[in-house]
Amino acid sequence: MSDYGLFVDLNDGFKTFEITSKSRILTKLLSTNNHDLKKRDHSFTIPEADKYNLIIVPKVISRLYQVSRSYAVRQLRLENIRVEGNQLKCNWDRWGIHWFWGGPGGGVSDRGTFLYGEQYENVYKIDVYGYPKQATSGDYGLFIGGLGNAVEITQQSKLGYCVFRKKISISANGTYAIPSTVPSIDKSLVFIRPTNQNAVVSISRDNKNIYSNAQTDIYVLVFTTDFTLVPADYGLHIYNTKGTLSYSSNYLPFLVGANITLTQWGVTTPFARPMLQANECAEMIDRVYQDWTYCKAGGYRFQGNTITIQQGRNLEWVFVDTSAIDDITYSTPSYVIDFDLYF
Repeated sequence: MSDYGLFVDLNDGFKTFEITSKSRILTKLLSTNNHDLKKRDHSFTIPEADKYNLIIVPKVISRLYQVSRSYAVRQLRLENIRVEGNQLKCNWDRWGIHWFWGGPGGGVSDRGTFLYGEQYENVYKIDVYGYPKQATSGDYGLFIGGLGNAVEITQQSKLGYCVFRKKISISANGTYAIPSTVPSIDKSLVFIRPTNQNAVVSISRDNKNIYSNAQTDIYVLVFTTDFTLVPADYGLHIYNTKGTLSYSSNYLPFLVGANITLTQWGVTTPFARPMLQANECAEMIDRVYQDWTYCKAGGYRFQGNTITIQQGRNLEWVFVDTSAIDDITYSTPSYVIDFDLYF
């Protein structure tokens, strides 16, 4: 335990939480969910970007589609995701968007068809979070380590808060439904870590259900900013000038983690026990069958500090030309946090 800071015990059976001079508490600044399919390059303005050190949290960046007038399957993904000034920028991969619109001689009428859930056409999602570069003059609140020197929680903070911290159990090929009382679940970040190293865990696109192919316990954290804080009977509360509660020690904050790139071969994370932001970041294809096959959700397997993307739950039984499926490889950016800070 550190010598000074804010120490929070929520009496929920898990460890006391520390906010010290080394903590970097994240504020949600932007959430994109409408990437125009008719243009390759995209740019989104990040509010108050100059005041924050910025963190990109990819959520859904890859989908599968069938090329128009054929049963060939290709991948359409967002790539080159970056920040330039106050802009979040990204683009469709060159050949993915090329064939989505019919390839040579193609046109708008020749667009491809997503394999799963056409209603989710614009489901590609990227969030941007940040932590302050320095305290703003006139702010008041909690400052640890000196004004602008370390961590601050002020009346203007728009923090990401943990609204669900639990160890759950799932049977083989089972499902766990996140309680409906969890606020704004569809706009949240859900982090997971299973205890069974052989389990492949996936999550529904709306964040409401967690799936596993094997029996396992799973540690789950849900962070959101889109809800009204409720004060506890005791603890630290900070109100803004409008009288609205802007911070409550009744909720654990979202701390800086690390960006990673998931692959089929695994990625070694900087944390001994990482928790992964487990939105349905990619769709995968099952090549076992001829013609009829499964479109599957990307699933995740944890082995120590290594995470591998593998085929998860079945999404859709589709007719495709399995001989015309691209040799699809999965290189998917994602985000991890340190399990040992929260459990």
